[in-house]
Amino acid sequence: MLQTFRTMIFSLFSAIILILLPKIASANELGNVVNLTQSTGEVALSTSNGFVVKVQVLDNNLFRIWAGPNGKLTPAGDKIAPIVLNADSPKGSFTHIDAGDHSVLATEAFNLRIYKTPLRFALYRTDNKTLLWNELKPIDISAENSYQTLSSASNEHYFGGGQQN
Repeated sequence: MLQTFRTMIFSLFSAIILILLPKIASANELGNVVNLTQSTGEVALSTSNGFVVKVQVLDNNLFRIWAGPNGKLTPAGDKIAPIVLNADSPKGSFTHIDAGDHSVLATEAFNLRIYKTPLRFALYRTDNKTLLWNELKPIDISAENSYQTLSSASNEHYFGGGQQN
């Protein structure tokens, strides 16, 4: 009886994995930066895998990373919890520095590094030496989900997880 129960649980677990596997496998990394353009309050990037990414500096201590497949950024479709940012949102000022293998968006509160190959992000204090977080691997995006894998220390606690739309 116990063996049958174990077999049934294993079969159920295997079926769940097989159902989820195509969704997990369909996620794509952003790729390498092929173009970077700067405009007021933001930087737009296009990648070798066809993604477009915008880094919007909303204030000197606040930024947003927005990414989309097929060269398009899709606005929020959830009317129950609409996006809290809109076209009229304030734009912060920053200095863009090309440092070869990465770019830096520097404000009076932070330095955001944008690594080019592959596209990854890392956040530093203004000294550009004290690491606050970095992506351990590039962002993965599928039609249904996106995944960002950040570094952390054992004494860190995260509250929230960014904007959910």
